Amino acid sequence: MLLCVTEYSSAASSYRAELDQSYQLEEFRLLYSTHGRLALPQHHQLDRDDSGIPDYVEEIAGQLVLVSQIFTDQLGFIHPLQQPRFRHHARTIDIHFIPLRVNGAASDVVDRENHALVMKLSVDLIDKTLTPLHEFFHLIQYGYTMFNNRWSMEGQGRWAEYLLKEGSGPEAPLPTSQKQLDALLNSIYGAESFWNRLATVAGDGVEIVSLGQYRHLSPPWLNLEEISLQGVGVMRRVLEQYQKQDQLLSQHYCRGRYSWTERQQKAFSNNSLLLRAIIDSLDGVELDLGELHRFKRVVEQHLAQQEKDEQSADMTARLEKIGNPLRNIYIDEIYPRNVWDMQTYGGEIYFGGGNSSNRLPAANAGPVPLVRYDPKRARFLISAAVAEEQIDNFALLDGELYIPGHDATQSWDFGNFYRLQGEEWIQYRNIRKGLHNYAMESFNGVLWSALGTTHGASVAHSADRGEHWEIVHLGKYRAYGFLKFPQRLFVTKPFPGYQKRKQLLDEGEDYHAVYELLNSDTVAFHPREELTSSRMFPSPSLYYSRDKKIIKPTPFGSSLLYIGAYTHNDHQALPFGLYHATMSGGELRVEEVTLPDNYRPWDLLRLEGRIYLLLASEDRHGFTVKVLDSADHSPLQWHKLLQFRSPAFARSFEMLEGDLYFALGTTVGDTQSCQPGVLSTNTGDVYRIKGVVPRG
Repeated sequence: MLLCVTEYSSAASSYRAELDQSYQLEEFRLLYSTHGRLALPQHHQLDRDDSGIPDYVEEIAGQLVLVSQIFTDQLGFIHPLQQPRFRHHARTIDIHFIPLRVNGAASDVVDRENHALVMKLSVDLIDKTLTPLHEFFHLIQYGYTMFNNRWSMEGQGRWAEYLLKEGSGPEAPLPTSQKQLDALLNSIYGAESFWNRLATVAGDGVEIVSLGQYRHLSPPWLNLEEISLQGVGVMRRVLEQYQKQDQLLSQHYCRGRYSWTERQQKAFSNNSLLLRAIIDSLDGVELDLGELHRFKRVVEQHLAQQEKDEQSADMTARLEKIGNPLRNIYIDEIYPRNVWDMQTYGGEIYFGGGNSSNRLPAANAGPVPLVRYDPKRARFLISAAVAEEQIDNFALLDGELYIPGHDATQSWDFGNFYRLQGEEWIQYRNIRKGLHNYAMESFNGVLWSALGTTHGASVAHSADRGEHWEIVHLGKYRAYGFLKFPQRLFVTKPFPGYQKRKQLLDEGEDYHAVYELLNSDTVAFHPREELTSSRMFPSPSLYYSRDKKIIKPTPFGSSLLYIGAYTHNDHQALPFGLYHATMSGGELRVEEVTLPDNYRPWDLLRLEGRIYLLLASEDRHGFTVKVLDSADHSPLQWHKLLQFRSPAFARSFEMLEGDLYFALGTTVGDTQSCQPGVLSTNTGDVYRIKGVVPRG
């Protein structure tokens, strides 16, 4: 599916109404307060000229207009309000004076309600502060480019400060080795010395500006007749080249031109494009200077090595298509051919298909034949048909293979689970009202099932291997799964989006998305009210309007990994991130795992002390599928095991005797009606790459 979306968010803050004083000078609207929790301190409320505006506010307003006019009118940078990214949505730049732990922060998100770009400044900046200049230059950068890598943004911002500072700042020789280049890419404010040096050696000279016409705007402490800045030409060209590179990246990955997530803006993978842009900005500059020539050479070597590394992991030529196990079952439908999960067991691989969604396409596509692959006979075999609309996941518990009854095709009086006994699948239809059995787990010698029942979210538990069940109700919605630690068990429900949260509050519902089992004997679950969506999915750029859930929880050692996903097409899942959870005392701590830019996580495996992660990324020509692996004692140190090109993303994968198997998948855009051409005809195709992991 190729889907381009452009979305703007509002940057309007809840505190804005408390900023009850305003002062406008040219394009800048300064908002502040003289009382309450956001008030300017008394020494910044002084008004020596009786203008009605604190001198502190007037001086910062003058500095902003001064640097705005010099950077744009004299030095040739394009004003942010004139850039296509902002000009149709913002008319002013609003300055919010509020207490901050930092000096300032400029936002690249338009406050649509107030038609403004927003810059936050501390209520208590030091005398002779250059924070307003620094933050305004960030707005200039945002106008040119979506790239927001800190070594570039902050290093250039520090360079810009020398418009009103004496001298040209600290310099260091340009990188001439991979080690020095790596140090630059991992720096923040220290990158200033690189940008200052580039400004010196790039051959643009010094731009000198007379302050005559700007004297009325100059801060009192700036007792100069003229000011200067070195390297303006190369900095302008770098930003122009950034703009070209990020436009190409938007087209390549079918992003909305200005709808990059924060993670995409800051992705480490951007650095290759930033370095390419810097090299391109030097075209026409005399490179007989040894330093520039050596710098260009080390960058070219770096880019060539990266390309070589990508090619060495590519296994497209080794892909072997072994068939489509569900095509002959769902002849006229594509969507139910999705292989939601794969499981290796007894020298074979089992495949779960179908579709439990109540919406098109192919709504309620059950019963579902259970398909397995026997590599010795090189054949797909149908061993059973389960009375479910979908096989969503398999559960390997205490050495036995289970299928939770995801959505029963029978009456709602009971829910199901299935257990493989010998070569026969046995149906257990004995979970009262357990229409949706989303997941099963074994903990402390007890079987547990996460349910969606007619009573809402519930957990069933059985001390006799599922012969009899007791049920505990956990309020609204459904229980989707478990997070299992060595001594603790959590059950998770949906994490409601904004509208549902508001509705729950309006109804007086004390809703919680995570519960912990506190007592196995009496089966008491306690709500963990602090484990909110923002705690469980600590990502800066999620859609807070959408419901979320946890899928593919994978325990290892004393911690676990899981995939965060939007609920999609009824109760299906659309992944957005990978998370690492650990226990410290009684506290559950979660951190986001950094993934390659533009890649969506789809599946996780843990085998023989290693963790394998399945990722896919879409571009104009199809998909790139990657598999990363890591020792399970260091889940944040990933190694790229392989990648390949594919006409569709890989939804699930499994390993058998060192060979990796992949099942291609599809998803839907409009979940109310299926538009022609959205679904991939490759859905359900199974591929194998032999000998990925040496046997034994």
